[in-house]
Amino acid sequence: MAVPLSQRIPSPLRMCGLRRFRRKAFVFVITVITYSLVTFAFEKFQLYRTGYSLMVGDKPVNLPAVRDITLNDSTVNPVKGSLIEEVTSWKKEVLPAWHQYSSDFSVMELYHPNSSYLSRLLHELAVVEIRNTSIYRRGSQFKFLIEFVDGNKAVSKPMRSEREFYFHYRRWGSYLSDMERHTAEIAAYHLDRIFDFRKVPPCIGRVLNFTGDIIQKTNDSDILNTQRTKDGQKCIIGGCRKDFCSEKRLTCAKGEFLEVSLCQKIPESIKVKQVPYPWSPDTQKTWNHTNICKNVTEDEVVRKNDLFLYFMEIAVFDHLMLNYDRHHFKTIYVNRAKEIGFALFDNGKGFGNPYKDDISLLAPITQCCRFRRSLYQKVLTLTSEDNKLSSRMRASLSRDPLDPVLTDAFYPALDRRLAQVLSEMNKCLEKFEESKVFSEKW
Repeated sequence: MAVPLSQRIPSPLRMCGLRRFRRKAFVFVITVITYSLVTFAFEKFQLYRTGYSLMVGDKPVNLPAVRDITLNDSTVNPVKGSLIEEVTSWKKEVLPAWHQYSSDFSVMELYHPNSSYLSRLLHELAVVEIRNTSIYRRGSQFKFLIEFVDGNKAVSKPMRSEREFYFHYRRWGSYLSDMERHTAEIAAYHLDRIFDFRKVPPCIGRVLNFTGDIIQKTNDSDILNTQRTKDGQKCIIGGCRKDFCSEKRLTCAKGEFLEVSLCQKIPESIKVKQVPYPWSPDTQKTWNHTNICKNVTEDEVVRKNDLFLYFMEIAVFDHLMLNYDRHHFKTIYVNRAKEIGFALFDNGKGFGNPYKDDISLLAPITQCCRFRRSLYQKVLTLTSEDNKLSSRMRASLSRDPLDPVLTDAFYPALDRRLAQVLSEMNKCLEKFEESKVFSEKW
């Protein structure tokens, strides 16, 4: 039966009720959307304030992420200046130390030795939970890139030989087959600190759980697909040159644990360029029979970047470690910046044999007889009976979680080699006037 037209047309009362219902529905929808947006924004704001959540023992600790706050122009007004000082202090106290390390980083020095956050940075490298482990595909040997839950990153070298194993350098070039030592990276950093070179990234030892910190924290096929068992121990082949990553050269845990070095990764904003080291082993046949000092000082890259006197420090550094593996050094800079510094990465082939010395590693000093007075004074100081290099190194390394880092035989070797450095420097001073030998700028 057809409905009369009068009943199909809504009455004003009915229309009013429908409009009211639609209005309420519209308000409800808008309210829900607004609430969702506000909640989302608030959560993002909270995340911005909270940053990262860390476990310290069995207690969660929230670390505010305020790294994007601009902390300049503190003199605009007293209130703003006071607030900025308070926030700056707060950042230093509660943020992971790598934030401060990154903000204070200078290409002229890879760390500030007296900074309040340096010891905290090393501690965090040693204890903060690992978020991801992968192969670090740079260089010829096996290393990890470790990412932590606090956002930090470190380059890690695993233990591949016992501390008591000494490499025998039977002929020139045999060092090429030497596997890098995690302990050498740690000791190199401590040696760098003692000499105040500040060219080696902060580095510390740590014991990883092979399953929990590596296998369960990776998606890297070169880790997951190369797992092996050797003598009942868990191993991986890893990913690097076949000379160092193969069935014959596995990286193995002891039980469930693997010792590693953890060296702080420099900030992403820093650009790294590889430059040939003039006295590298690759050109040894040339400089071993010919004084190349004049050629080096006239090199455009060396002159432009004022690198010459740094070569003297590299020579001392490598001689003390007996490091034949200095093919290149790294210049570091920020885009468009005028300042260019240099860094000493990859020191894993140092500290290989405490019973061998090689004066040829001091060729930059013996050929050029030009070095900083401050370097000479440091060498002189560390050869004194009450301040021996061996004592300083032993005390410094004793604070590392992997102590003993070096075997006892390396400590007298350090003193012996430093005496050789002083002897060669004194020969220069006997041969030339001080004004011709000492220089703070080339």
